[in-house]
Amino acid sequence: MSEVGASNPLDERRQRVFDALQELNSEFAGYYRVAIGTLIAPALSGDQRAKVSAICNAFREIMNGFGSLLGETTSAVIEPSSGKLLADFPDVRLEISENDEVIPVSREVAIALDGLLKTTVLEHARTAEDTASLLAGTKQEGHALLRTWKGCTRFFQEWTHWSRKQRSTPTPTDEELEAQILKVENIIEARVGAFFETRHKIKDLLAEANRTEEGPES
Repeated sequence: MSEVGASNPLDERRQRVFDALQELNSEFAGYYRVAIGTLIAPALSGDQRAKVSAICNAFREIMNGFGSLLGETTSAVIEPSSGKLLADFPDVRLEISENDEVIPVSREVAIALDGLLKTTVLEHARTAEDTASLLAGTKQEGHALLRTWKGCTRFFQEWTHWSRKQRSTPTPTDEELEAQILKVENIIEARVGAFFETRHKIKDLLAEANRTEEGPES
């Protein structure tokens, strides 16, 4: 049994989640352990927003990459990505007043904006399909796990970066963070457990097939 302390912030249940992630990817397991260590450590005065941002960033990374860790990201990678298109976006400054209903732009800007919007829509659709496949084994989005996963994703994304909205919104408490994290942990435990159970069954079937193919020992 693990002892929670400065050297190990994980209790027995969270150690199981960590071990499951460790089997898949040590970097993601590290994100998880650091996030939990940050959660249980009291924030210094004035540091709560930074604490929330660090935890949410770690869980956003885990959730965004979870499907690929299980080898279940089935959609084609979209290239160039929206991030690349945005980085290459033409340098333009628009003069827009409150009364303008139509804003003229150059053809270069219009083409770049069209490509960025289309790629962003495709990326969002790809993420939704992969997440649905990962959690529910189907493209149908009515699954309860999928709704929970999406709700947690929105929460962590919302609080990862500092924005004008965050300035006027109360910072999540440790209890609120804990509630969101628990939902993700439960799904990870269930899904990774099923993943390894299936993998072990496949190994057993392959071993049996090899024994059958080799025939009985003489």
